[in-house]
Amino acid sequence: MDNTHSFVVKIILSIVLVHCVTLASAAVAKSKLSGKFHICQPKEKDFQKCFKSSVEHALSIITKGNREFNIVPLEPLHIPRLHVGEGNGPVGFGLTFDNCDFHGLGSVTDITAKADLEKHTFDISLKVPHIIITGKYEIDGRILLLPIRGRGDINMTCDKPTIDWKIQGKPIDKAGVTYLDIQKFKLVHRVPGGSIHLTNLFDGDEKLGATMNKFLNENFKDVLGMVMKDFDETMGELMKGLAKRIFDQLPYNEIFPTA
Repeated sequence: MDNTHSFVVKIILSIVLVHCVTLASAAVAKSKLSGKFHICQPKEKDFQKCFKSSVEHALSIITKGNREFNIVPLEPLHIPRLHVGEGNGPVGFGLTFDNCDFHGLGSVTDITAKADLEKHTFDISLKVPHIIITGKYEIDGRILLLPIRGRGDINMTCDKPTIDWKIQGKPIDKAGVTYLDIQKFKLVHRVPGGSIHLTNLFDGDEKLGATMNKFLNENFKDVLGMVMKDFDETMGELMKGLAKRIFDQLPYNEIFPTA
């Protein structure tokens, strides 16, 4: 596989697979991935257009998962445990997702993608019809002046969300070989609306539980906004670590042959 093909394949994999993928080794991946993705010439006039097309094509393959490439399916995306928010203060609550599945990443309707090879930055924006979260939850804290607590099943739908990724790298030298060190991985979810249902709120009190679920749905965007920043930062740090793990295996001159 030539260097240009290696650039496209490995950048697309590094950006998209950071959600949940491990690669056996750079050499194995390089040989197996040959011929699977679109080829773009970094110096060509329509490079950005080709790069966007490559991201779209890569997503259509990767979201299904592939044992040959050691790719875990992104549809659904399984999160064993994730805690966001705080339970202190008059307005604030801690929310823990426990063994939850995030459905919807395989139904992308629109993608924008841009690579800046001089600044070593990569910007990806994905739009999907819905993200549906199912599994277990635990919540404790206060919303306005209302206490909220519970542990049970969660079913939450985020309507028409946009997911933005901004990755910043920096070339570094390791034993005479240059690699790209991932400095930042900023992730932002933009969610205009949605719905949520939590079972077993207030120790199973049906009346209080129904009242709180109604309140949560009527104020869905505001309530979600209380923990979304924390959620994005937590997920961004997680994916930064996974991205670093991947890029540490890929020599700079193979990923960026023209840089």
